Amino acid sequence: MRVLVTRPEPEASTTADRLRAMGHDPIVDPLLVPRPLDAALPDPAGIQAVALTSRAAARLLGQHPEIGAYRDKPVFTVGDATAAAARDAGFADVRSAGGTWEDLAGRLLAACDPAGGAVLYAAGVDRSGDLAGRLAPDGLTVVTSEIYRMDPSDHLDPATVAALADGSIRAVLLYSKRTADLFVSRLTEAFEGRNWPAPTVHAISAPVAARVAEAGFQRVVVADEPTAESLLATLR
Repeated sequence: MRVLVTRPEPEASTTADRLRAMGHDPIVDPLLVPRPLDAALPDPAGIQAVALTSRAAARLLGQHPEIGAYRDKPVFTVGDATAAAARDAGFADVRSAGGTWEDLAGRLLAACDPAGGAVLYAAGVDRSGDLAGRLAPDGLTVVTSEIYRMDPSDHLDPATVAALADGSIRAVLLYSKRTADLFVSRLTEAFEGRNWPAPTVHAISAPVAARVAEAGFQRVVVADEPTAESLLATLR
């Protein structure tokens, strides 16, 4: 089955390899492009741990010019994929919450002493949760450093539009509400009032599914858990 992969690189190419191993034919057309920002990190002396909620954050934090003093601090990640990216980026002590953003907050509260310093949250400009607000009532301070942003792509690749138009793309993988919004917008631009194609949309979460359902997609499948692995499982 031909599957459209909309997530950013390098994760898109990794997903494409997984899809080929599953017997599918992937088309990679990222709707978002990560752009590093020139953000200073706080004084490491006042930081007891690092929190990460995306692979892009892990990768770009590892490349930050001020990262040396943070290498040995414990890094807490939202899930296993982000944890793997953090290890690849050179962090030694990486601990995965193995689930959701709320699981990460719970893991930080269990492991960190509010008197031991703040938590550095290396994040993107657009993020789904307020980690500082969630942990503040329990006395744990979070310092958020926006180290990257995700810029939208200009348009769908013409090859993608052609494959959607002829119906050969049978499934579309969507990983976030923002990506869902962009996908709907890019389809509107590409088809200019013509009837949209009708592939099955495979959504990583119920909010993502709701967005494409609102736009008129009839066939929407939701992953059992909000993880990339669970989303791929919907294709089996």
